[in-house]
Amino acid sequence: MPYQVVNESVVCSGEQPRTFEELEEREITVIRDSSEEQVLRTLKPDYPWLKWSAVDKSIPGDLLEDVSSGEIDCTIANEEQVAFMRNFYPDMESALDIGTPSQLSWTFAKDVDAELYTKMQAFFARIEKDGTLDLLLDRYYGHADRLEPFDAADFLSKANTILPRYRQIFEEAGSLSGIEWQLVAAIAYRESHWNPLATSYTKVRGMMMLTEDTADRMKVTNRLDARESIMAGARYLQLLKEQLPLRIDEPERTWLALAAYNQGMGHLEDARILAQRYGWNPDLWVDVQKAMVKLRNPNIAKTLKHGYARGGEAVVYVETVRLYYDMLRRITRDEYKQLLPPDYQIKLNAW
Repeated sequence: MPYQVVNESVVCSGEQPRTFEELEEREITVIRDSSEEQVLRTLKPDYPWLKWSAVDKSIPGDLLEDVSSGEIDCTIANEEQVAFMRNFYPDMESALDIGTPSQLSWTFAKDVDAELYTKMQAFFARIEKDGTLDLLLDRYYGHADRLEPFDAADFLSKANTILPRYRQIFEEAGSLSGIEWQLVAAIAYRESHWNPLATSYTKVRGMMMLTEDTADRMKVTNRLDARESIMAGARYLQLLKEQLPLRIDEPERTWLALAAYNQGMGHLEDARILAQRYGWNPDLWVDVQKAMVKLRNPNIAKTLKHGYARGGEAVVYVETVRLYYDMLRRITRDEYKQLLPPDYQIKLNAW
């Protein structure tokens, strides 16, 4: 039962192949018995010179990482995987789609109970109809390719050089607030690029860019003190989450609270009310974000309690925080080998 269709592409170190014939001199590495290896088996009769190695890596992202570091020549990955890993390696390209698009699906053993298969079909029919499938695809893939190459490079560089100075504070803030420290750090990067002295023309200041009102509410005495700012920002996000209806589950509760962190709870509630007007679900970020962008329309804004807002900024804010959060969770894994290829800092400085 396929639930998503994605293109499979060849990704190589160095020059990218643009035709199948250019693969003749390349060595492809794929995960053993994966859909990517199946694509190669299908192509083998037409391209008998095609060769590959099958390995027992756990996820395609690890092979993409190996390509970028030059440890292997080429691999095959789907468009979602390439989009996410491009945030770590902006030079990564995929110029050649290979085979027919892959259909992602659940797999059952041949002797599976027929009733279970029938229930699976009913389940997918339901989640496709009620929008749950779109929600899940957005949750895992919707924010994967939001960054421009320079932004991703700058983020990874600062994760190497600046983040270690403040990681202990982020971890403490996460422990006290119940919010993952990587999410707190992702918010801080989106707000200030981890600059504790940051100040904007709107008079928000500090690592978490707190307004005067928010700082007073969270009892902050010095917004430019990194620890005070980080602790207050984490507590404030948790407070916003607590103000949302109890029926809203995670991670929707967090994404909605992030939108409120950016635009205020009043504008978030306006967006949720507007979502209801359009027949969308006010408890799902994938629906609320569609309403959020409409807050900048004067004709719509005047019908809402809190009026005009730059709702589109909140959508971009939430999506980029989500991406930084995912990237931080990956690069803080114990087994992660490196943040940047050897020549990457040179390229960053050249920009």
